[in-house]
Parts: sequence; structure tokens; C-alpha cells
Amino acid sequence: MLAGLKKEEAFEISASLLEQVNLNHKEKNRPNELSGGERQRVAIARAMSNNPSCLIMDEPTGNLDTKNVENFMDLLLEMVSSREIALIIATHDNNVSSRLDRLLSLE
Repeated sequence: MLAGLKKEEAFEISASLLEQVNLNHKEKNRPNELSGGERQRVAIARAMSNNPSCLIMDEPTGNLDTKNVENFMDLLLEMVSSREIALIIATHDNNVSSRLDRLLSLE
């Protein structure tokens, strides 16, 4: 709605994005009622809500276990690919960086 959408349209987009990140059944939950992985998926949905051309993420998997890192990266890469969004990630996690097309190392 902050982007000028009507309430119904904003809720429709939100519902669709929550479904894409498999959280449509938790749309009424408060953040403290979600796991770390669920919060990260909400963050993806929120980031996608305004159709960005680029996402910049700083250690997006820092609080996730190995299994949730894989799930998060699968979902994130699928969503940015299908929407043709550029993705920039700052990370120390080799499981994340190995999944990206290009790697720049700062030393």
C-alpha cells in the first residue's frame, strides 16, 4: 500500500508471495511466532513485493542451519531467476557463494 496500491491489490500480492515461499498458512502469525528459516522466507517475500531490479543481501543465511541454508538458497535463486532480478550477496558461507554465478573476493 505504501507503493500506492489499493488495499485489495496489496493483499493479493502479499498472499501470492507468501504462497510462493510456502508460508500462506502463517499469514496471521507475528514474527516472534516464526522460526529463523520462516523469517528469512518472509524477508524474501517482502523484498520481492515491489518488483525490484536488484536485491542486495548481507549474510542472509547467517542464522540458519545447513539444511535451511540449502532451502533458502533454492527458493531465493528460483525467485530472482524467474523475475530476472540481479542479486548481490555479501557472505562468508561457501555453501552460499558456491551457488552464485560470479564471485568477487575482498581481502
